[in-house]
Amino acid sequence: MGYYPGINWLDSLPPWDGNNFSPLEVPRQILKELGNPQDAYPSVHIAGTNGKGSVSNFISSILQAQSRDNFVGLLTSPHILCVSERARLNGKNASLEEISDSLVEVRKVCEKCNISPTYFVAITVATFLLFRILKVNYAVIEVGLGGRFDVTNLLSKPLLTVITSISFDHQAHLGSTLKEIAWNKAGIAKNLVPMLFSSSIAEEAKSEIIKECEIVGSPVIEGRDDERFGKLFHKYSYQYKNAMLAAQAALLLGCDESAIKKGLSGTKVTGRLQYFSPSEDSDIRSGILLDAAHNAEGVRELFRFVSGFLSESNFSSLTIVCNFLSRKDWKASLDELRRSLRGISTGFNFAYYSLEHKGGVPIDDLIYELGHGRIYRNHQDLLIHESQFDNRLIVCFGSFYVVSDFLTLLSESKSCNFNTL
Repeated sequence: MGYYPGINWLDSLPPWDGNNFSPLEVPRQILKELGNPQDAYPSVHIAGTNGKGSVSNFISSILQAQSRDNFVGLLTSPHILCVSERARLNGKNASLEEISDSLVEVRKVCEKCNISPTYFVAITVATFLLFRILKVNYAVIEVGLGGRFDVTNLLSKPLLTVITSISFDHQAHLGSTLKEIAWNKAGIAKNLVPMLFSSSIAEEAKSEIIKECEIVGSPVIEGRDDERFGKLFHKYSYQYKNAMLAAQAALLLGCDESAIKKGLSGTKVTGRLQYFSPSEDSDIRSGILLDAAHNAEGVRELFRFVSGFLSESNFSSLTIVCNFLSRKDWKASLDELRRSLRGISTGFNFAYYSLEHKGGVPIDDLIYELGHGRIYRNHQDLLIHESQFDNRLIVCFGSFYVVSDFLTLLSESKSCNFNTL
């Protein structure tokens, strides 16, 4: 793989564990020492409980399609397979060498100022710096967590801010009510910078967003569907509403209809409705759907799609593989899963493998909540045994670790065809 000193340093830093927030003074000081690279280019800042990664990817693709001269940086998190996924340049991952070199500069500042950043702070600041070094003319920036106290909120004046959804997730840090969560996410609003938010957001959260925008002087715009772009997605796909929001954001940024259509249709979002169908000579005979639905709203949207997908397909059985980080409200996700399964007539079973070494929920707890299923030593064995049926759909979801495990296996396989639904 090569030696990358910056990435080695990054890997030595403490990860965010749900508790160790870095005060914004820490990244603010680092960025100041670096000359505030986050303000060296026009940007779009995107928050939301669900959908922010997809909307960020859509907007990035549309900006690229708008002009061949556009050089667009995209910052998202977390990564699934490789840290380079967090810093994309015109749709391609930055090189590990580029990321490492930026991280080395961040490390120098931290050592000079005696600062100890977290992993997320370091990679976010390094990506801001990398985008300046490479001279992007647009940057699309996804919030890591919340908004108001997120490192990405050190953008001083983006072109546009966007909120994709408000629902329950990370309540211990963002608040226990939709109003509190909305207050946190609306913290990305800036004076005279338009704020676009999804029409699907609950009224109490909308009211809080509007109030916060009024306080800082941010013009507020409620999203709406645009029939010109609605036919680009599977009729049951939750990406429809994300695409509609991204399309409206692009219109506000001055993009034209052809660029929006091209950008939306060409976007593939890792870990979101990724479908693998077996090729003719495949050892895998089942269809496999991967999705990083990791909270109750995400599970509800995923299985709304699964229900519709099953109704128009030849699948006669369904295998469900899921796990969640134990520090999250995983019981709420399983409650939503049980509700969603009541509307599915296809026979289904559960298959389990352990994620406890990565902070996942113990298998015994999953069985207690969901019921018995087949237990495997690892995800490799699970895939081998569960995918031997022509008429079976395997749905793998929950923690990004679940998606990463199966995506790694399937990406290395020559026996699957990949598509985003």
